[in-house]
Order: sequence, then structure tokens, then C-alpha cells
Amino acid sequence: MNLSSAVRNVPPATRSLILTVVSLYLVNVLVGLAGYGWDRTPLLSVVPSKAFHVWTFVTAGFFESNLIALIANGASFLFAAKYFEQIWGSSEFVRFVGIVTIASVFQATLMVFVEYAIWANPRLITSTEVHGLVAILCGFLVAFKQAVPEHTLSLFKVVSIRVKRLPSLLLAFLFVLFVFQVINTTFLLALFGTVTAWIYIRFYKVQDGIHGDRSESFSFASFFPESLHRFIVPVSNSTFNLLVSLKLCPPLTAALPTHSNSSDTALANPKPLPGSDVADAERRRAIALRALDMRMQSAAGASSGQEPSSAEPAAATAAST
Repeated sequence: MNLSSAVRNVPPATRSLILTVVSLYLVNVLVGLAGYGWDRTPLLSVVPSKAFHVWTFVTAGFFESNLIALIANGASFLFAAKYFEQIWGSSEFVRFVGIVTIASVFQATLMVFVEYAIWANPRLITSTEVHGLVAILCGFLVAFKQAVPEHTLSLFKVVSIRVKRLPSLLLAFLFVLFVFQVINTTFLLALFGTVTAWIYIRFYKVQDGIHGDRSESFSFASFFPESLHRFIVPVSNSTFNLLVSLKLCPPLTAALPTHSNSSDTALANPKPLPGSDVADAERRRAIALRALDMRMQSAAGASSGQEPSSAEPAAATAAST
């Protein structure tokens, strides 16, 4: 496959965003060569003391100032963006990327001001730069957790990690670096990218006619070890109820699937709607059903020449258990 065909295989929105990331890096290089400094470019990243450069809340989420970070994060972005644009469509993909990046940069900037208020260190608002692809990359990890939670990644054929654990493990690792002051804004962007992506997918994203994903496997508590769920669930319930009362979060309605044990839907209808559990997990079950159906058709055809249609009821029964 030559370069031109490889480029054509990249969806249009992903291609445009990758070109934006590379272009912003090149602008940074040119600004440095012009004598404005390599390490501080408030025209592209958010410097809290100059936060009134409104456009930087958009550019900062796609700007990498380091070549190694550009290559590593850019390659990760290309892989994840290509995958989700193909299954979500360009409009939904662009909406997700825009919401996660802009909201994360804004929230991280506010947290830098909070740190300044606590420590009274003026360098926090004059020298700190908020930028990087880490927010949207963490958002994609959350999306992978929702789409293929049981998929397993093998690292060097030594360690196997389920996709649903990746957001929590990455945040835990970055939090350790944050505590030891190795990083600052990188952790803040990762944290808010994860939270923003979860809120959007959990409550607002529309897929297959369903608003959000209210399944227990995608609850807020699912990001924490099971031993902590008894502490997390009451807090997430109370927070959800408060946000609903303030009209900042959509309540469960007849159009939405419900769970009586959901960790952030305590004020849902007292009785779940008939078939709501099935509707809530429909996307995951459809994927499992197709895979199982194909395997059963292949096995049946090889052994006894059984009609393919007979595999579907068995696959549906297996997916519903």
C-alpha cells in the first residue's frame, strides 16, 4: 500500500485533525526560530495569566510542543480517531472530540488558578502551559472501555490488561507522577478528559436510538476497584441526584434504559421498564451475537451442513444469559 492510498483510507475528520496537530507543531517551531522562544508559546497553548486568548482553548488540545510527544501521541490519536470515526460517523466523532478537548483545557486552566490560590506561587499562572493531546487520548480510552470492555491487550506477551481497566490504570500512574510533582497539567488534562468523556457517553451520546449508556458496567464506580464500590456508589448516587435536581444532568425517562442497582441512577423510576436491561446492553450484545453467529455457522457448515439461520436463536440465547 503506497502513501496516497494510506492517506485516502483515513476518514476525513481524522485526516483534518492530524493535519491540524502537525501544523500547530510547525507553527511552534517557526515561532521559536523567529525568536519568540521554544518553551513558551501563548499563541497556541493556554497560559493562565493570558487566558483571555480565547482561541487557545481550542488550539491547546491539539498542540504538542515536543517532537517525541507529537510522534507518540499523534500515532495513538490516529489509531483511535480512525476507529471511532468509522463506527460513530464524522459528525458525532467531531462533536465528541470538540467537547472533550475544549472542556478539559478549560477545567485544567481553572485548576491551575485553584493551585495558585492555595500555594500563592505566581509561576503557576505565568509559566504553566496547558496543552497536549492527552485529554482526548484519555477520552478515547473511556470510549474503548464502553465499546469493547472485555477486549484484552497483551504487553510484550507478558502482561495482559482488559480494555476496561486502562483509563483507571493510566490515571493512577499519572496521579503518582503528579503527587511527586513530575507533571502537573498533563495529569489535570488526563483527569478532566476522562471525566468529560464519561459524562458525555454516559448521559448524552445518542447511539442506536438510546441516549447514553446507563449500564452498570459503565457506571462511575466501574472505574474503581470493587472493594471501593460501597464507598463510591453512595457518593455517585448523591451527586447524580443533585445534578438532576439542578437540571445539569438528564434524568432517566421512559426512553432510557434503567437499572435498579445502578451506581448513579438512584432516583430512577422505582421499577425498571420491561426489557430495559436488554435495551441497555444491546450494543454489546449485538457485537457478541454477530461473532458467535459466525462461529456457529462455520462449525455447523463444516460438520453437518446445518442451515446458517439455525445458529441465530442459539446465539441469541447465549448472548442473553
